Amino acid sequence: MRAQLPCDVTCNPHHQKMLVRDTPPLHQIGGDVKDLTIIVTGPTSASKGEAMVAQLRKEAAAAGSPAPHLEVNLLDLASLESVRQFVERWQQRPLHVLVNNAGMFNMGVGRSETKDGLEVHMQTNHLAHFLLTLGLLPALREAAQQQQQQQQQGGFMPRIVTVASAMHHLGYRLQQDPLSERSYSAELAYGNSKLAQVLFTAELNRRLAAAGGGVQALSLHPGNVLTNVVQSLPPAIQSAYRAIMARVLLTPEQGARATVYAASDPGAFAAAAATGGYLDCSAQPVQPHALAADPQLAAWLWQWSSQQVKLPQGWDLPVSREAPAGQAS
Repeated sequence: MRAQLPCDVTCNPHHQKMLVRDTPPLHQIGGDVKDLTIIVTGPTSASKGEAMVAQLRKEAAAAGSPAPHLEVNLLDLASLESVRQFVERWQQRPLHVLVNNAGMFNMGVGRSETKDGLEVHMQTNHLAHFLLTLGLLPALREAAQQQQQQQQQGGFMPRIVTVASAMHHLGYRLQQDPLSERSYSAELAYGNSKLAQVLFTAELNRRLAAAGGGVQALSLHPGNVLTNVVQSLPPAIQSAYRAIMARVLLTPEQGARATVYAASDPGAFAAAAATGGYLDCSAQPVQPHALAADPQLAAWLWQWSSQQVKLPQGWDLPVSREAPAGQAS
C-alpha cells in the first residue's frame, strides 16, 4: 500500500502520467470475466450505448474472439423512479459485478436540481447509485452464494465498484451542506458527491461484513481523464480544453485500468482492505482523505442518503461498527 499522496499530486494532472507509468496496459490488467454478468452505468444516451456495443462486437470479430453478449438498458440517474424501475426489471437475473461508473460535473454552470428536487451532482453521482446498489444487492449476494457453493472463478467474489475521484478531498462541507443549498460552486458540489461515494463504499463494506454473504465493495480514483466532462461548457471552450489538456490527461483506456482491475481481479479487495477499499489511478491501494475514513461521518451519510432516496425498508443493511479484516475502524 502506498502512503497517501498530497492532494496536489493525486489531483494534479501534470503528475498522474508519472504515477501510472508502471501500471500494466488495459488488456493485461485484471482477471477472467468469462461467464460473469456485469452492469456498468453509463454512457450518457441510448444511442451512444448502442454505438459502444457495435464497436465492441466489431473489435471482437476482428480479433477472432466470440461476440460478447451485451445489451443496453434505460437507467436515468437523475430520476430515482427510473432507478427503482431498473431494479424491478432486473429481478431474478444473475449479477456478479456492479460498476457505478456514470457521473457528471457541471463545470461552469450554476446550481441545478433533478426532478426529485435534489442537487444534481449529489443525486447523479451518489444518491442514485446508493439506491441502485442496495436494490441490486440481493442479486449480487445470490451470485456470491452460488460461487461459494460451486467454488468457481478462482476465488473471485461478486462486488460493487464505484468510480469516485481524488477530488473527494474537496468535499469538506458534506455534512454541513450536502445539497449545496447554503452556498454553491460546481467544484465543491462535485467534491461532496465524490466524498460521499468513498464514504459509502467504506460503510457498505462494514455492513456487508456484518451481514455475511461474500459481496465486496471498492471505490477508486480513475485519474484525470479526457472525457466529455466539459460538455456543460460552450463548444469553443470545449474544443480548446481538449486540445490543450490532451497532453496531460489520461486517455479513456488509461483511465479504465483501475476500474477493470477493481471489477475483475480476485485479489483487488484484499489488497485494498486497509484503505477501506480505495484505489488510485495506478490500481494501487492508497489512503483516501481523512474524512473518507471517518466511520461516524459514513454512518451519518448512510442514514441521510436513505432518507433522501426513501430507501425501502427491505433494501437496507443492518448497522455495524465492526470493520472488515485488515481495515482500521
